[in-house]
Amino acid sequence: MPRPPTTGARNQRATQPLGEALRHAARRLRDTSESPKLDGELLLAHALGVQRTDLFARSHETLNQAHAKRFQELIEQRAEGRPVAQIIGRKEFFSLEFEITADALTPRPESELLVEAASAHLESMGGRARCMELGTGCGSAAIALARQWPNCDITATDICSAALELARRNAARLAPDRIRLAQGSWYEAAGKKSRFDVIIANPPYVESRLCRLGPLRYEPRRALDGGSDGLRHLRAVIAGAPRHLSPGGILAVEHGANQGKRVRELMSEAGLARPVSQRDLAGHERVSAARKAEPEKERRTGPWNPIRRKS
Repeated sequence: MPRPPTTGARNQRATQPLGEALRHAARRLRDTSESPKLDGELLLAHALGVQRTDLFARSHETLNQAHAKRFQELIEQRAEGRPVAQIIGRKEFFSLEFEITADALTPRPESELLVEAASAHLESMGGRARCMELGTGCGSAAIALARQWPNCDITATDICSAALELARRNAARLAPDRIRLAQGSWYEAAGKKSRFDVIIANPPYVESRLCRLGPLRYEPRRALDGGSDGLRHLRAVIAGAPRHLSPGGILAVEHGANQGKRVRELMSEAGLARPVSQRDLAGHERVSAARKAEPEKERRTGPWNPIRRKS
């Protein structure tokens, strides 16, 4: 089991039991975090260079001054509102650990609905399909799909070269040689004649006036700002989808808690069929999906819903 390094230097002497340090951290973070105890454990493990689970058997041990100081610095960053993932540089998504930097949006649990929507459609196709993620950021959704569907051909795009480099590092570690990365604005990177069976996107959908509030101020603005009504990029993604979907293919997009109705309307206006929305664990409509109609098949089939929650 890894242990913090110790030296005989005066500024390295033991100063505080781990358990006491964690209790103090939880108290410091209770007004900032919804999970102050967990946040403290993650930050202490990061300060010590160990796994969080290693802390449970070591609560009686003591921190030396160097580690105590580093831990306190991390706690103060969290107390100011900085997300834990950005402090420690990693975040779990779909049971996979992703490298996180300030160049891309931190993956959130709500975005797992995008992966579920794509997976439901891929399952109906036997897992052999062409899939594209627009605005991949750190690559989390595309990589999660690649891990689940090894026979799926996956392209991931982003306008930001730094975000693509981050996605490339995550893909090399978690899904080597499985994802094609391309730079460009939305469908620009895919080419005019490219067609896909599944397109997913988590475009910027926050109203401009809200982008600097709370934890959002630590995220890259370009990944948040959806214009005055939050729909600017959703309009572009939805409008371009029919030209890049194969017949019967689906588009699934993440959106704001109060945008579901308008997103479904935009999908219908673009000529996409049967738009439906899925609620997140908080009860908000969070992901909407629609398909490019196959006229003959549409007359023969009943209700359609590509979004299914994991059992």
